[in-house]
This record gives sequence, C-alpha cells and structure tokens, in this order.
Amino acid sequence: MNKTKMVPLNKIRDNPWRDRVRNPIDANRVEAIAVSIGKTKYWMGTYGREMPDGTVQLAFGHHRFEAAKEQGLKEIPIIIEDFTDGEMLVWMAQENVRGELPVVIEAVSAVVSALGENKVALESLDPSTNKSIVRYAPSFIPGKAPGPTEGPRPYTVDSVARFLGYIKRSTNKARDSVVAAVGILEQAEKAKIEVDEKKAASVERSFSKMSVRDATKALSEVKRRELFDTAKQGERSKEVAKYNAKQLALQEEIKARAAKEKAAHDELIRKQTAAKLEEDTKAIKLLAQKIREQTAAAKLKALADVDSMKAIEAKLKAAKEKAVAAFKEDAYAPVRRDVERLLFKMNSVSTGSFCEDIKSISKLPLTVKDRQRVWEAAQALGEWYLGWVSAQVSTTVLSGKKELKEMKSREVANRRKAEAAAQAIEEVARKERVAAKAVAAKAAKAAKETK
Repeated sequence: MNKTKMVPLNKIRDNPWRDRVRNPIDANRVEAIAVSIGKTKYWMGTYGREMPDGTVQLAFGHHRFEAAKEQGLKEIPIIIEDFTDGEMLVWMAQENVRGELPVVIEAVSAVVSALGENKVALESLDPSTNKSIVRYAPSFIPGKAPGPTEGPRPYTVDSVARFLGYIKRSTNKARDSVVAAVGILEQAEKAKIEVDEKKAASVERSFSKMSVRDATKALSEVKRRELFDTAKQGERSKEVAKYNAKQLALQEEIKARAAKEKAAHDELIRKQTAAKLEEDTKAIKLLAQKIREQTAAAKLKALADVDSMKAIEAKLKAAKEKAVAAFKEDAYAPVRRDVERLLFKMNSVSTGSFCEDIKSISKLPLTVKDRQRVWEAAQALGEWYLGWVSAQVSTTVLSGKKELKEMKSREVANRRKAEAAAQAIEEVARKERVAAKAVAAKAAKAAKETK
C-alpha cells in the first residue's frame, strides 16, 4: 500500500541504478520543468522507496527533482512504495523510454549488472537457444564463461529487452536500440580488457553520440572486421601447428630408423664376430662389406634428414613470423576499430543535417551569385577540414614512380572537376543573361508598339 509523504530535498537520493555519467541530466528539460513549476507549482506523480536511514530513493523523476532545486523548493511530495531492486530498475527504464542511446545503454547496463549481482531474475532461456547469442552477466561478450565466483547467469538481448519492456510488440523481440546498446557495451568491455577503463568510456561515448541506425551499421562493420581478423589468426595458428606436427613426425621417424639401423648394425657385428670365431674369412669379408654399405647408406639418409629438417624449420619459421605479424595486427585491433568508427562517420556524412540543408536549398530558385557563394563556401570548408585533418593525422610522403603518377592523376582529376563545376556555373549565368536580354527586348518592343 502506498502513501504520499513530503520529503526534504536533502533526504532524496537517486535511483540506485541511475548513472548520471552515462546518461547525464538534460539541462534543457530541467529548465522547462522549472518554468512549469514556477507557473503551476510542483505536481504529484513522483515515486520512490524509503530506506532504513530515512532517505528516499527516487524510482524516477530525477529531472523534476533537479527542477525543484532550481526553484528553491525545500521539500516535495513523493508517493512511497515498497519497490524491489528489480521494480526500481524497470520503473526508471519505463520513465525514460525515449529511444536515445545513452538512456537505453544506462538501462541495459543496469539490468546486466543487477543480474550479475543476483539482484534481479530474468526469464529462463530455452535449452535450444543458439549458444552464440548467449551472454553471462556481468559480461557483455557473447559466450564468455562466467568467473568461478559469479556463477552461470545467462541472458540474451531479447531476455533483457523483455525484462525492461523495450520490445517490438509485433514480434516480442528486442528493439533496435537495445540491440545497439548491448553491442556498444560489448565493444566497450573489449576496449577495457585490451587497453583500460578510460578507453572503454571513450568507445562508449563515440557510439552513443550516433543515431540508433548509424550505431547499428557501425557495429556491424566492426563485427565483420573482428570475424575476419579472428579467421586470419586461426589460419596462421593452424599453419604453425601443421609444421610443428611435421617436425615432430620427422623427429620420431629419424629416431625409429636410427634404432632400427643400430639393431641391424649390431646384428651384423655379432655375425662378423661369430664368423671370426669360426675363422670363416669369406663370411667375414662379406659382412665387413655389408657394414660399410650400411654405414654409407645411413650417412646418406642422415644427410637427407638434415636437409628435410632444415626445409621444415624454414617453413616453420616463416609460419611463426606470419603468426607474429597476425598477433601484431590483432593487438592493433582497438585502434583499427576507432578508425573504422571514424571512417563510418565520415562516409555517412550525407545523412547529416548539413547535407540535408544543401539538398533543400538546391531545390530553391537561387540566383547565379548565390549559387557561386554556396559553391565557394563548400570549397573553403572542404579545404579547411582537409588542412585541419592533415595537421592532426600526418601521412607518409609517397615515393616511387607509381605513387607519384597516381597522385598527379588525382590532382588532374580534381582540377578538372573544379573547372567543370565553374564552367557549369558560368553556363547557367550565360543562359540567365540571354533570358534577361530577351525579356528586356520584348518589354521594349511592347512599349514601342504602345506608343
């Protein structure tokens, strides 16, 4: 049973699952609510739970709480309920269903953290669930085994979404924002393991600034690259293992043959000794000849084995060098993911508001002068960006005839494009001048006829 209580602001605490770093307070929302409070006073509808120390944790309404402080209120009415940790989490998530990635990331992270601490329970997974999509709290990496003290707490993107209520009603599956949020948290966790927490926070911020659609595309590209790198590393490992196996097999073969040759040699010596005892000169000579032939053959085989071993060692060395190179590439993976995100943003600039403005204004009846001004401004902006990026990301000077030839070709092509654009603008201006002269001549003729 709930009750309404006037609670002093200094006794109010955030929802335990609220993360103001990951999902900061929106100053614009606080200001709008503060203005509303100033006009209509603080309205009912803020829920919370009372703690043993007398403080009250908000279930939701953090922006209203900040607005109340802005208005200088000393206390506000809160509806007190006996919320569980899970209910506090769900109420916070439902109040913030706006689709922004920071909000969804906050909610998804809170659910997985709570599941890892055994503070909430999610639906049991079907035994037939594909193992490749199962994760174990508190990790976001698919298939990563839980630690010995954590216990098996499996979940999927869909089970988290259903707990939060962030689902598509038609399919009962996770919304795209939840899929993107889990993917972003997975990349952040990998960055933390490979580099540190600062890098993880940077990766999360980079993705969370995107729209859900762009973040999904960028994550897909990063995942594709990871799969490619993993496959390549696996191929190198298999190659090293193959030559290791060949080397061991040859060593075993040499060892077995040496033992066999030694036994045969010992047998001939025994027979020779026996022949000497019998004073059989002919047999002694024959056995001595066999011993010499066997020794020579063994020497030739040993030389051949040395050559074979050298060949295998050379291949093994090359395979190990490839594996080391692949390992270095894999160590470069966090940097490559940052580059992939940057290139995705740069390649997706056509979806930005700037380009939409250009498309919109291009449909208007611009004068030649304004067309020229827009074109010149775009050219100046492009040159400024190129100069700024060049100053930040230095590049190696190209060398060699082929590189120089390609660079000159690009310069010529760019110059021709610029000349073509200028000619096109001049042609439009010429046509407009001709049209203007025609209109003027027609008007003069009409005026003359009127007189």
